[in-house]
Amino acid sequence: MHCSPGIVATCTRDIFYSGIRVGGFPLVKRLFEKEGGGDVGIIRKFGAGIVTGSIGSAIANPMDVVKIRVHVSARIVFFTIYSSLSLSLSLTIR
Repeated sequence: MHCSPGIVATCTRDIFYSGIRVGGFPLVKRLFEKEGGGDVGIIRKFGAGIVTGSIGSAIANPMDVVKIRVHVSARIVFFTIYSSLSLSLSLTIR
């Protein structure tokens, strides 16, 4: 069974983005805690979400480009010029 083109890039992007957002939020939230501890407050939680979301987006953005290129190349020609995830990522970074 053949998967749709770009599924590996999509899954890789989602793993990195979600992992950074969900895993990084408690760590960043602790950086925003007050000296005495206690509840952080909604503004600081919002700030921690902005920071972790921004970091996740910055890291996952190249994978979005790879995903789109793989999808487009598969629709334009009958063969894909991106034969592997590592090749397409290295071509995107160049």
